[in-house]
Amino acid sequence: TAESITYLPSSGLSTAATTLVAHSLGSGDKALAQRFGDTSLILGTLFMSAMGLVLYFFAHPLLGLFTADEAVITLGAKVLRIEAFAQPAFGLSMLTFGIFRGAGDTKSPFFISIAGMWLVRLPLAWALLSYTTWGLWGVWLAMASDITLRGIICLFAYRHSGWLERYTEQH
Repeated sequence: TAESITYLPSSGLSTAATTLVAHSLGSGDKALAQRFGDTSLILGTLFMSAMGLVLYFFAHPLLGLFTADEAVITLGAKVLRIEAFAQPAFGLSMLTFGIFRGAGDTKSPFFISIAGMWLVRLPLAWALLSYTTWGLWGVWLAMASDITLRGIICLFAYRHSGWLERYTEQH
């Protein structure tokens, strides 16, 4: 999809962050793990911010790669522009999940994802579909809200959860 083109490089960066953090911690170098984590978050967030700008300003041409149907392009451009605002937070959550996995924490990404999906995205999408006339726009607004909240939670967890200390205590 047009949106997936924008996040695939950050998904790869997340995998790299997992590996680099795990290798650093396995070597006993907490400071290097922290630097890799910080650098990954910065690079991923900057990249996804740039991709948000691409989605916003080039929604029509991007969608034109997939279809020539002007009605589909017009509707798709509206939702891509909503998603554009969530791209930096999407980068934060992807990269944080990779960093946490590298430190052996698979539970935090799991619970943050489950909570976002079941407590934000689905209920908000249902409410916006049931009580407004927003239709597809409302569903994408719910998705963007979930992604944005996850990004904020992930940044908070990265900065304040003591993920490096937990790793050290476990090993």
